[in-house]
Amino acid sequence: RLSSHTAVTDIVLSLIKEESQRAGVLPKITIGPSWSHEYEDLTGVVIDVEIKGDTEKRFSLWETISSKLDALVDSLDAKNRSFLTNNISIVVNQAE
Repeated sequence: RLSSHTAVTDIVLSLIKEESQRAGVLPKITIGPSWSHEYEDLTGVVIDVEIKGDTEKRFSLWETISSKLDALVDSLDAKNRSFLTNNISIVVNQAE
């Protein structure tokens, strides 16, 4: 699922790490296939970001990452723009 999209995936991961650092949290990042009920063609991926922090901190980080990714979309070529907007889901969860 990521083989032809490593460049955009690396950009997304760098952005997540950078914004997590700004928020003062150390993320545990896991990339996996999307849930089958969300993407029938099985091309989607989920980037799960686990952090230690309360609900407000998690939502704030997710919102910041989403905003930065929205801004990034315009700078990508059509193939990577499509992959980012249609196939990547970001989830920010509470670390146990």
